[in-house]
Amino acid sequence: MQAFLQKVSILLVLPFFLITTLNELYGQAAFNYQAVVRDADGTPISGKEMMVVIILREGHDQGDLLYEEEHLTETNQFGVINLKIGRGMNPQGDLSEIDWGAAAVFMEVEIEDTETGVMQPLGASELLSVPYAMYSMESGTPGPPGPEGPQGPQGERGPEGPPGPQGEPGQDFIVIDSTINNGDGTFTLIFSDGTSFTTDTLTGPPGPSGLTDGSAVGNTIFWDGSEWVVNNNNLFHDGERVGIGTSSPNAMLHLHDDESGGGNVLFSGEF
Repeated sequence: MQAFLQKVSILLVLPFFLITTLNELYGQAAFNYQAVVRDADGTPISGKEMMVVIILREGHDQGDLLYEEEHLTETNQFGVINLKIGRGMNPQGDLSEIDWGAAAVFMEVEIEDTETGVMQPLGASELLSVPYAMYSMESGTPGPPGPEGPQGPQGERGPEGPPGPQGEPGQDFIVIDSTINNGDGTFTLIFSDGTSFTTDTLTGPPGPSGLTDGSAVGNTIFWDGSEWVVNNNNLFHDGERVGIGTSSPNAMLHLHDDESGGGNVLFSGEF
């Protein structure tokens, strides 16, 4: 038995589509394993019953145990054994709970020498196809979203869209047709739509008082330093003659002074 155990060769690991089929038929995860058992001369050993132990380890061939099970099987006429990993006896762990995307998974195979009852290890190898197939049929929790990528280039201008619907008609424009002065400081505005509006009073506050009327024709006002003086006879102008000291000039310029000896006219400067 020792001799043929060293001649076991792996033929096939189940293709992706068969994994899904097994899951639907049996209601739990599983994948096929197939190997040929040969003797020391390379001749397939047919019709031989034996115990096979399958061990799955995390990360490497000496990694932590993920899953283990036993299979009591028999080689066919070609020396082939067919196992459904996940359907074995005395399982340790849960095949469906393995996170196939977290790390590499290694499968270790041991075959029992039915003559001695001793399990013989055949080594371990990394599973390449099955983990990804099993992972692809899981509905596991998705990972966090990756960082946002850079903004892409500006796309070409798209075609012009169809015209929008017709808007509602706007209101007519209203203007002032005319105004009316009401004579009391207010104005009435007549609009083009027939309405009207009367303003508040627009009369401002009263201004300062103007000059009062004089007492005689021809009096000329003068500023005495504090106010304008209207009624005076110092300077008279009737529109033709000018009188100084008199309101009845008898010449174009008439000077009159009741005081004597003081002189009525004084000239200074050059003439």
